[in-house]
Amino acid sequence: MKTRLLFLTLVFVSVSIFSISSYAQAPEKEKKACLMGDLSPEQQKKIETIKVESDKKIIQYKADIDIKNAELQKLRIAENPSKKDIDLKIDEVYSLKAAVKKEKVAAELLIRNELTPEQRVKFDSHRAMKNKEMNHNCNTSKHEGYNPSSCHGEGQHQMLNKGQMQHDCQHKDQQK
Repeated sequence: MKTRLLFLTLVFVSVSIFSISSYAQAPEKEKKACLMGDLSPEQQKKIETIKVESDKKIIQYKADIDIKNAELQKLRIAENPSKKDIDLKIDEVYSLKAAVKKEKVAAELLIRNELTPEQRVKFDSHRAMKNKEMNHNCNTSKHEGYNPSSCHGEGQHQMLNKGQMQHDCQHKDQQK
């Protein structure tokens, strides 16, 4: 009975994560569309295929992470917790987290390969700016002093959930 309850809970959590990740991806898609508005239809199709395949893998990895975390929690609250078993489960969780990161990088490289040299420059500069801003904001105490309406680099950025940023294309277009 407990196993069945755990399984149903994990299924519910997985479905919830899928729903949330689908909702959270909307600003990301808008941002990429803004950045890569000059893609050919063929490039758009290839990149969308890459993203869909990558998203499928990442969703599965994240569901597996949730399952492993539930198993870890069960091990931790056992009558006689085994440090060895707990350590192994922690290794499994972080192995899956590494797989998520590797999949994101692999998809990014595949997308980058579909771009022209000019598009790559734009893609790379946007990624560098995003990483710089996220590092800056993560290093400030509770993001004190961050002004989302201030202009950073090529355009304005708005903080989203978990430190994600959205690029304001209209600001850039107004400068042209």
